[in-house]
Order: sequence, then structure tokens, then C-alpha cells
Amino acid sequence: MKRKTGCFFICALFVGLFDPRPVGAQTNLIWDPGTTQSGTEIFTNSSTAAGSYLFSITTQTTPASAGYWRSVLKVESGEADLYVSQNIGVATNYHTYRSEQTGSDSIMQVLSAGQTWYILVEAEEGAEWSLFAGDIHLTELVWDPGTADAGTEVFTNLNTDGGAYYFKITTELPDLAAWRTALDVVGGEADLYIKQNALPYINSGGQSFTDSSTYVGDDGFTRYLSNTSGAGQAWYILVLAEAESTWNLLSGDVYAEDLGVLAADDSSGSGLAEVPPEGIRYFKTTVPAAAYAWRLWLQDDKGSSTLNEPFYVRHGLAPHPSSTSYYDRTRTGQGLLVPDYLVPGSATYYLVGIPGEPGDTFQLDSRQHEIVDESYNNPLVGQSQSGFLFKTYRITVPPEQIAWEVTVVPVGSTNPDMAVRLDKVPNAFNNDVFSEVDSTLVSDSITLVPPSLSDGTFYVTIYGDDAFDFNILNHEPIITQIDFISSTLNSDKIDSVGWTYFAVTDIGQQLGQLGWLLELSSHIPGAEIAIRRNFVPGRWNYRQNGNTTVYQTSHNDQSSTLGFLQDPDHEADIWYIGIYSPYAALGAFTLDSGSHTPVEIPMDGYTNSTLSLEPKSYHFYHVTVPAQTNGQNVLGWELRM
Repeated sequence: MKRKTGCFFICALFVGLFDPRPVGAQTNLIWDPGTTQSGTEIFTNSSTAAGSYLFSITTQTTPASAGYWRSVLKVESGEADLYVSQNIGVATNYHTYRSEQTGSDSIMQVLSAGQTWYILVEAEEGAEWSLFAGDIHLTELVWDPGTADAGTEVFTNLNTDGGAYYFKITTELPDLAAWRTALDVVGGEADLYIKQNALPYINSGGQSFTDSSTYVGDDGFTRYLSNTSGAGQAWYILVLAEAESTWNLLSGDVYAEDLGVLAADDSSGSGLAEVPPEGIRYFKTTVPAAAYAWRLWLQDDKGSSTLNEPFYVRHGLAPHPSSTSYYDRTRTGQGLLVPDYLVPGSATYYLVGIPGEPGDTFQLDSRQHEIVDESYNNPLVGQSQSGFLFKTYRITVPPEQIAWEVTVVPVGSTNPDMAVRLDKVPNAFNNDVFSEVDSTLVSDSITLVPPSLSDGTFYVTIYGDDAFDFNILNHEPIITQIDFISSTLNSDKIDSVGWTYFAVTDIGQQLGQLGWLLELSSHIPGAEIAIRRNFVPGRWNYRQNGNTTVYQTSHNDQSSTLGFLQDPDHEADIWYIGIYSPYAALGAFTLDSGSHTPVEIPMDGYTNSTLSLEPKSYHFYHVTVPAQTNGQNVLGWELRM
């Protein structure tokens, strides 16, 4: 309110000394028992003169006190403010608590019986007001069972005085391990606060609450509550309402809208939905045995574009974002849920929680994920995906394959990624192998090899952050035959990650060799050389159980990322060589294959200067040990390093 100037500061000092008041002397208020929200022991001011009005009250304790008491100034017209202190000199600039809201004011404070408090009403000219002080009015709410969106145990406010309204709720066991408190503001404005075992409050002396919601219009919140041990908790609720506001309040089990059995089309979606006052809209669905995966796509209110906001999923109970312990999965905008988390045919509901501000609108597309059948060794050109950014192919791999390669080639400035899985649909967090190259110019590629590779049905999911165009190839990888001693320029998968392969199959070329040396040149840093006897080598990354942790599987006899590989005890046989890079294109490297050539050194008197060796490398020497040296029999051999 607008403050008076001039002698007001002096007058405020004189209040404590001489109590100059425009109307009568100091008034002693009768303690209000708190039996009604509007009070029963009310002082109604009979004058509309401006000035400072001083009151006193002695605090009492009654069963309704809940440990706090209130001072309530109801302003019918004009403007007046409220100040409270234990000192008779209470003033606008000397007080313990104050409330200077436009219109009515209220102050709530901790109760100690037998104390004398002084209350000052500072009124402007023409103000009409009344005052009472005493126990708070506390209303017991009935726990709502959550069977209806709007609730069935609803408190409808009939008092439009405004100010602080207090309620108590005792929790019951929730069916879905979450509970809601929802304030439906029909007219005017009100805010919501809650605290366990004590009253929440907001005043000039401080504030205390566990949760709050102060949106314009509806307010509310949800909290996790154990469905096995959550009963019997005492919570207190505060509604701070403006005068003339109308509203409804409920507290109890959350409501989850039943979307029915997951369908193959959009009939199991939500349609246009709205975030309720409690701030999370819940849905539930069951997944039939025929479903391979579950598509979830959060869209704007028109259903035309992705709404990039988080949502949460939990099996059997309501997910809650307050802790990772209270939900199974979270995704932003859209997600593909797959086995083993998804259990097709389970009779237990899966629940989806979509948080937001009360009144936000959206659509949830919830349906079975589509599977596209494709043939082995059949390239697909001109593929694209927009809207829902997951596309899954089903491919049957024939028996006795030495390796199977799948490559996704981006088209244009798009960046698709890929995951592969045997017998089950993969996503980025549940797969046998994935490739996620952060480039629009480099192809993603994976190669599976035995024993991980077996004949059977594989599912390939292509996914991305934005719409993407691509070609997809699946076949036995190209294996270039080379001689044991050779130099080969790579021409395969220059613009792709993954593996490129070579084979040494001429056993005769390997006979009599003392060792095998493989070297790379013009290669990318960290490229891996791997060899495997009679089988194609392999290595790949995978994720499992919905986690972001990356694991690795490998099948090889030896490998090196040093740019060379030495096999000093080489045995002649059919050998496969693989060059691997999971994150950068392999490029046009050169592979040199050859034998170890030991340095010939004499038996006696040889000294070599310092030799610098690469880490994890060998340097070989050939020494012929004679029967005699310098006419003496050789009785031993000494080597020093």
C-alpha cells in the first residue's frame, strides 16, 4: 500500500509510548477457537478513518491449534495492512511479522500459550475492515482413491475471503506408489504448499514447506509414496488464496488413464491430453504377446511434431521423476521400448508419466512398433525416416556364414545410427551390437562373427536425432586375399567405420617363416589390427538393460592398436586379418605383411649400441653357437642387456 509521509515515523514511535489512535483506546481481542475459516470472535471496525489501530491478545492452546495461531485482517474495501509484535511499540517499521498484501492480510506463527502479542492495523482513509486472532482453522481431507481424473473426494471451497486455508491429510497405501495433491482454481488465484508433520507457512518472518506450486491458475504436485509402507503419514496443506477466489482441492492416489491394450495403430494413443493440476499426466497400458516393441512418441497438441520434453515409464507402478529408483526408463520426446524390459503378454500394466505445467496440452502416440521384413544380401537404397525416428528391419541370416556385415550409409546431411540384435528388437540401450558415428559423411558398419554369429533371425533398428535418409547393406563382408609377404592398399570401406578384412590362405608361403609382422601406414590413429586362425576376427560395442554403459565383445587370437602386430611363434595355416575402427572412417591405409628377419650377430664379442624399441614390440637376433671359439670348447653363453 502507499505509505504516509511527514510525521508518520514520529507517530509510530509514539504508539509505544502514548498510544495516540484515531478511534478509542487499545482493544483486547478475544481468542478465536478456529472453528470456522472466517472466525467467530471478530472485531469489526466501525470507523473508516485512516490511522494506526492497536490490539492485544493473550495466546491460548486448544485441540485445534496444531501448534500455530493466526491473525486475520479482512479488508472489505479500501486498503489496510497488518503488523504483529510482542512489543507494544509495534509499528510499520518495528514488528516481528507483517503482511502488506493488497486487500486482506493474514499472519501465521508458532503458538506458545500465555503470551501477550500486539497487533497493529495500519488503515488508509475509507478502509472498511475486521480483525480476529486465534487458532487456525484446520480441515481434515478424505483420501481420494484416484479412480477419476477430477477426483471423488474433493473439497469445494465456499469461503471467498481469501488468505490462508489449512488442511490435513493422512496417507493411505497408494495402489501405484504415488500420490497427488491438486488445487483446481476455478476463479481468481491461489497457490499451494505442503509439509509433513507440521504446518507450512509463508510470512515475513520466513517460510517453511516441503513442496510448493505457485503457477498462475491450477497448482499441485505428486510425490512418491510406498505402496507397502506409505500409510499413516500426516501431511499439512496450505492454500494461499486471493479474495473472491474459488477453488477445489483433493489429495490421494494418482489417477492413470487406461489406454487399453497396445494396438498396432494409433487407437491406443491418448488423443489430445492436458497436464492436470498435480503436474503429471499418467497413462497405463498392457502389451499383447504379438508386440515386438513399444513405440512411444510425445507430440504437440496437434500431433504434428515431436514435443521434446521428458517422460517416464514404469512397470506395474506409477513412475516418479524425483528419483531414478522410482522409474524404469526415461526418454525425451520419443522412445522405443524393447525386450527384455518389455514383456509382451504380461498382464501387468505399464505406466507412463508425462510431467509439465498445469494446462499444458499434448498427444501421446502409444502403439506397437512396426517391423519391416527384408532379405539377406539384399541392398536397400533410398530409405528414409521422419516423424518417429526409429525403423526396424527383420533379416534371416542363413547358416554357416563366416561373418555378417551390416552397413548404413547416410544420404545427404543426415546421421542415422544402428543397433542389431538376435531374436529381439534392439534399441540404443538394449542390443548385441551398435554403431553410432557422429558424422553425416561416414557410414556406420558392424560385423558379427562366430561364435556370436549364428544362423537365425536378426533385427536391425536404424535411429537418429533428426529425420534421416540412408541406404542399408547386409551381406558377407569383402575379404581380400593377400600373400604372406605383400603390401596392399585398402580399397574397401574407405568412408566407413567398422572392419575391413584380408586373408592369407597359402600355407606353403608360411612354411619356414620364423615369425609374422603386420604393419599399417597412412592409417588413422588407434586403428586395430587383429588376426584369427581359421575364423574372421571381430570386435564390437554393445549396451544392455537400458543402461548407457558401453560393453565390448571380441573374437581374435591377437590384436594391436600400435600400428603393427608381431606374431613371433607363427604357425602356418589359414589366417584372417582384420583392420578395425569404430569411430572414424578407415581410409586408404596400406597393410604390409611379411616375416621377421632376425639380425645375424656373432657368438663372441658382439656389442650393440642403444636400440629404441616400440612399446610391446620385439627385436630379434640370430646367433649360431659354435662348438669352440678361439680354440676353446664353449662351456656356456652369456647375454647382457
